[in-house]
Amino acid sequence: MNRLIKTCLRTVICILILLNPCIAKATNSDDDNSHHLPVIVINTRGQVIPDDPKIAAMMGIIDNGPGKMNRPTDPFNDYHGIIGIERRGSSSQQFPKKSYGFETRDHAGNDSSVSLLGFPPESDWVLYAPYSDKSLMRNSLAYYLFGRFGHYSPRTKFVELYLNDQYRGIYVLVEKIKGGPFRVNVDELMDTDIRDMDLTGGYILKLDKTTGDESNEGFYSRNAPTIINRPHFFIFDDPDGDEIQPVQRNYIRNKVSDFEASLRSAYYKDPEAGYRSYIDLQSFVDFFIINELSRNIDGFRLSSYLHKDRDDRDPRFHAGPAWDYDIAFGNCYYGGGDLNSGWQHLYEDDVHPVPFWWERMMTDTYFTGNLRCWWNQLREVVLHTDSLNDYIDGLVEHIGDAATRNFASFPILGSYVWPNPYIGNTYQEEVFYLKNWISQRASWLDENMPGICVVTGEQEYEKLGFQAVLYPNPANDQINLKILNPEKKKLQLCLYHFTGHLVYSESLEEAAHITRNIKLPPGIYQVVLRDDLEHITMKAIVN
Repeated sequence: MNRLIKTCLRTVICILILLNPCIAKATNSDDDNSHHLPVIVINTRGQVIPDDPKIAAMMGIIDNGPGKMNRPTDPFNDYHGIIGIERRGSSSQQFPKKSYGFETRDHAGNDSSVSLLGFPPESDWVLYAPYSDKSLMRNSLAYYLFGRFGHYSPRTKFVELYLNDQYRGIYVLVEKIKGGPFRVNVDELMDTDIRDMDLTGGYILKLDKTTGDESNEGFYSRNAPTIINRPHFFIFDDPDGDEIQPVQRNYIRNKVSDFEASLRSAYYKDPEAGYRSYIDLQSFVDFFIINELSRNIDGFRLSSYLHKDRDDRDPRFHAGPAWDYDIAFGNCYYGGGDLNSGWQHLYEDDVHPVPFWWERMMTDTYFTGNLRCWWNQLREVVLHTDSLNDYIDGLVEHIGDAATRNFASFPILGSYVWPNPYIGNTYQEEVFYLKNWISQRASWLDENMPGICVVTGEQEYEKLGFQAVLYPNPANDQINLKILNPEKKKLQLCLYHFTGHLVYSESLEEAAHITRNIKLPPGIYQVVLRDDLEHITMKAIVN
């Protein structure tokens, strides 16, 4: 009955909003302002946006296309409809510039999947408000890099927001993390999926602070860190704690416990009995790199995601996606977050500890060998200092004079905002600090990243019955493989695009020496060479 009443109320509110023409567009004195970024206009009809629950409002988006200006009085041409909106964030809610979560709704008040600003259709979105990050781009940069590593990462778009006729500065439209074909590509878990294969996925978990009823929200790890006794906490993110069934809750908790127990065990390095059989190792390598490169003070322990699909698609845990990097990349004065040196995965916090996984995996030469090789390859292209600076400069150019308007509305340049370790007097100084900090951090990691990579393009593995060399890497239009197979095993070669699609598969001849030259379009690929017992995984970049 309560759900029926709530639905009826939402429908009535939506009808009232639709009938009220005064919310069609922004009408204040800023109407003559022109913006090269898309403009989002939101009107709540005088309602204050709460932390929870979402309230109904009207939203319109103006995007007149590349090279054309957008004005808040222009017709809405990208989206015009009802949304449910609430504040989001934890520490950031103290700031005068708030971040929001919203869902697009139909006239009856139900969730409605739509495409916003060219993004794939969905109903759940985030309007992130860069405030303490005066470069305005740390989150966008982190998501871009993790995507370039070969994983799903939330798409972002810089916009300017008008809320209830008031200009609110630069925001970033971001895809909310959730399962689905266009986001985290795991099967949707229904409340009826309670047995057999249906029960096994998909799940999205988040290591984070608890915000409500711990018993309903998630579960504590059964393996406390070695330094302190307080275990880390997993939140049910999708499905959330209100939707997940008891048998599903028990299944995923036991699965996490099995993974952690295997990592704690004496045989943790064993490729079959140890932790490697529970995880997609490459995703953990990449998650390690993005959090250490950014020296994200929250990395590894807060806003850190883990997901698992159905067993018949992929039975392993994957680390990621990347999320919440506004106080990363040298933008945090405490916990060493401003230092270019040192390891973030060794950060000690007795309230929200880093899981023991990372310190344990760093004692496995298989993990560190993969880590070192992939770091070397990334530093040649995606993480080359010139590439990073070029991308940052591109974002600065794209933001353009919107930064001036933003800091005119929020005059914080030259002033301390928690938890800034550096205070630039101009936007240009903030960007220079970011670029310089990243350059020094990457140089420190060059010198200190563990592991040994013997040959460029070749992973170092514990002794297997076969080996492979991938070259050149990056490649222009063709990758070359040399495979040493002294036992003449029957091998299978598979190439996957970073989106997960299989693009090449071949059963190889049972020969001691095998070569393959494979033409590929530009992109990032995962190269998997396997027999019945073992496998080698490499990353290939084609420019």
